[in-house]
Amino acid sequence: MVTEKDILDLKRNLNEYSEKKEYWFKKKKEFSSKILELIREVKTLKENRDKFTNEVKELKQNRQKLNEERSLLIPKIKNMPRSDLKSGIDLVKTKKEIERLELIIETEALSFDKEQKVMQRINQLKKQYSENLESAKQAMEKGDILKRLRTTRKEGNKVHHDLRKKAEESQKLHNKVIELSDQVKVLKKHENEAFDNFIKFKKMFSEVENKLNVALTEFKKSEKFVEKKIKRRLTKEELRGEVETKMKKGKKLTTEDILKYQI
Repeated sequence: MVTEKDILDLKRNLNEYSEKKEYWFKKKKEFSSKILELIREVKTLKENRDKFTNEVKELKQNRQKLNEERSLLIPKIKNMPRSDLKSGIDLVKTKKEIERLELIIETEALSFDKEQKVMQRINQLKKQYSENLESAKQAMEKGDILKRLRTTRKEGNKVHHDLRKKAEESQKLHNKVIELSDQVKVLKKHENEAFDNFIKFKKMFSEVENKLNVALTEFKKSEKFVEKKIKRRLTKEELRGEVETKMKKGKKLTTEDILKYQI
């Protein structure tokens, strides 16, 4: 038979399981929210890391091109013949002087001796110009190569500096991605545990709730039975009381009175 204490115990258990069920459901939501937050952060970090990684790749390609260019320029300049350009010779001025003297020959009326001297000077300048022209070209080419070598070395140093810096940034981001990914794994484990506990206490809550409903139904039935029994007992006592009152007053009892008293 179900007692009032049984009902109270079931209600107490039901409240306890309800609180635990809600507690673990809330914890599961907290873990899920934190996991989503970390996943978004990991996604952003990966995008930035990949950006740095691509930049590092491009810088490595640039460095490779610069190294290849330098590897071609260095032997080229080493194999160039030594320049024999005579000191003090200005090819531009020499050419202009030749043109000036030739113009004099063509436009001025010179004496034979004077013309011969001018022609000798023109021939002398042409010889100097011709002798030094090739050396001048080689000197200019060598100068251009040296300038390009200095430029490629400077560019290479900058590329190397940028490459190292971006590689370090990429590695930092990668390490952070690994760190947060490990945190996500731990949180997912806690999330699953919280969900398992929620399901466990939800099941226990449902079981106790069903027991309580059954117990309440039985308890209500037993209350009605007791009420009927009490009511019936009170009716018997009332009937006997009527008969006893008659007997005390000395009144004659009828057959019905006798039956009432025997009930």
